[in-house]
Amino acid sequence: MPRYFQQEPEPEQQPFADDFAPDEDIPMELPDDSVYDQPHPEEIYLEDEDLLTDEEKAALRRERWRVLANLGDFIGVIAGTAVILVLIALIITLLHWVRSDITQSFTLWQTRM
Repeated sequence: MPRYFQQEPEPEQQPFADDFAPDEDIPMELPDDSVYDQPHPEEIYLEDEDLLTDEEKAALRRERWRVLANLGDFIGVIAGTAVILVLIALIITLLHWVRSDITQSFTLWQTRM
């Protein structure tokens, strides 16, 4: 005997704007200004490195090396691009030389025969 399932009625949906409306019970608190007055940890080393812990000093050293490595990568890409352009110019010059040499060789070969 087949079973028939009844679909449950879908719950009524509220308008979209009500989904994000704040609850009346929970007051919204803004953070106090002291949070914004604190310097970012990476900015501290500009002022005084003696006040940092060993972990913070190590993190700053890693950050400096990371920046230096990224700068080295950038310079490497620029230098690599320059080398590629020089090699392309050399290949074009070589192809022109080979073409002119072949035509000159054929001309000399035909005049001697």
